[in-house]
Amino acid sequence: MTHHRALRSASAEARLAAASEWLEKTGKSREVLIVTPHTEAGTSLIARSTPALGATFGWTAITLGQLASALSRRALAQRGIVAVGSLATQAVCATVVHRLLSADQLGRFTPVAHFPGLPRALARTFSDLRMGAVDRAALADVDLARALVAYEEELVRGSLCDRADVFRAATELVARGDAHDLLGRPTLLLDVRIESAHERELCSAILSRAEASLVTIVDGDLASERSAAS
Repeated sequence: MTHHRALRSASAEARLAAASEWLEKTGKSREVLIVTPHTEAGTSLIARSTPALGATFGWTAITLGQLASALSRRALAQRGIVAVGSLATQAVCATVVHRLLSADQLGRFTPVAHFPGLPRALARTFSDLRMGAVDRAALADVDLARALVAYEEELVRGSLCDRADVFRAATELVARGDAHDLLGRPTLLLDVRIESAHERELCSAILSRAEASLVTIVDGDLASERSAAS
């Protein structure tokens, strides 16, 4: 029988204690998925739990970004697509700036076209928009929308994908019911802050596949609370 629980607390100690207790009850020999906001949090939680249990087997601690990468890796490879990080997306944005400037289509960004901070700023903005699943056709800023279209075209041209594409591919795999050794396990989400639509969709899909789950939420993090309840 599945059991899913969410705990909201302002106390970090209370959240850690609940997570540790849940792990101990789940068992040291069970395969468990532990999703944390950063690698150190997972390591610390496991170290906290092992004195009561001894050696553990099959516990996997991973960040949400790492989990999305692990789930999407095979599907992206089969399509010949390479996932890239922030430095590479900035390089793509530099190409976009040069391309649009050459075509006299950079619009309001033209005065700062030669500033080194423009590709970096565009990369951050595009990441926020795409992770938020914002429809570019709905953007009121026509210059930004044009640059976003060019950015997406450059990704396709280079057989590249950014963070949003990785999360989308991961969510599709989970939603289809495809098998993966990280899915279907008892799943713990420890203080994972949900800041975008794609993060929310992936977390919801993973929890729907979990045999059992515990989600700890920092009090006041309404976005993460809504994700846990969906």
